[in-house]
Amino acid sequence: MKTYKSFYVLAVDRSEIRFDRTIKTETLFGKRSNDVASKCRTKISTLTYVISGFLVVARIDSIHSSERTLAKGHFSEFEKFCIAKNILIFDRGYPSKEMVAKLTKMGCKYLMRVQKSSFKEINEVKADDCYINILYDNKLYKIRFIRFLPPSGETEVLITNWGRKSFKKCDFMKLYGLRWGIEIKYNTIKNKILVERFSGKGVLSIKQEFFAALFISNCSAAVSLSIEGKIFLQKQNCKYDYKPNMNLIIGYLKHRFPRILLSTTFRTIFYLCGEILCLALKQPVPIKPNRHL
Repeated sequence: MKTYKSFYVLAVDRSEIRFDRTIKTETLFGKRSNDVASKCRTKISTLTYVISGFLVVARIDSIHSSERTLAKGHFSEFEKFCIAKNILIFDRGYPSKEMVAKLTKMGCKYLMRVQKSSFKEINEVKADDCYINILYDNKLYKIRFIRFLPPSGETEVLITNWGRKSFKKCDFMKLYGLRWGIEIKYNTIKNKILVERFSGKGVLSIKQEFFAALFISNCSAAVSLSIEGKIFLQKQNCKYDYKPNMNLIIGYLKHRFPRILLSTTFRTIFYLCGEILCLALKQPVPIKPNRHL
């Protein structure tokens, strides 16, 4: 597992997926007035190790569920294996006094991007790096307030429970930037694994295929991590850095995974996994700077 300054970086974010509308799916997942007649949309939310690309916890819920409600659902699972070396990153839709209190009680480190309207105490702060106290449920919580100006020119505000001894102000810009890993993960699930191409229309079928897609995503992340070091050695004298080709890895997995699951001998499983790794190692792709999804 990859780390940032020896810490495991996780992010929470939500997205939406579409599928064929039926009475049962509409009843369970809800609908919006602007949805097309034949389709339903629902919210999905994941907790992801953003550097390594592993999905830890995932939920599929009503389209009307809020981001915070979905995140709280993750915490009940995450709390079982939360360690001091974890850092959770949140975008602007998540911060609240209740969220700060919950994460503090869990003993979890966090970094949140906030809007000015999130906490009235923020509007009173003039310094760019200081501590403020917020009151929730008759208890004070000490948080660190950080304001910086990114290249985009729009002032950003972050809050965290990390002290100055652990992370400097400049570290948080890079740390928050790692949140982009969860956007890449959603891009993989939707546009490479093609999670929205459901073969069934029932609620159970949709849930099965959704979590199966996440399982394949984690397997592809495992393959990628397994060969990154070898790719680095192979391409260390090239103009660009190289990374595993996720499109090909997913294809290799899809064609061999049924045989892996149905195999009754370890030798066959070992051979098929080795074949996937060897094929993935042959066709890495260059990492070109300043490119996005």
